[in-house]
Amino acid sequence: MAAPSWTKPAIMGGIVGAICLGVVGFAGAGWVTESKARTMSSDRSAADVVAALLPICLHQAAADPKYDTLLVSLKEKQQAFQQSQSVDDWGWATMPGSERAHSSLARACARKLVE
Repeated sequence: MAAPSWTKPAIMGGIVGAICLGVVGFAGAGWVTESKARTMSSDRSAADVVAALLPICLHQAAADPKYDTLLVSLKEKQQAFQQSQSVDDWGWATMPGSERAHSSLARACARKLVE
């Protein structure tokens, strides 16, 4: 039995259309793979946690009896790593009920305090 004459062009059109759909979808329509979506979700949730905890860090800093002296010391440090390490060492980025500081929070807190 012979296939109709339109079969080959129809199959080729379907293949080319599928390829074009994939290229347009991933390049222009914002489609992402599952692993990329998980990475984006994880990054966003970490940023949201820091944003939620930043006011607590700033409050703990302001409540420190040595705040003024430590703030001057913090502003004298030139590198962001040294500033976040100081915020960590002074316990400002350690949340109540937690035993250790959150490093991303310490960076954000130091950045905000130095502004």
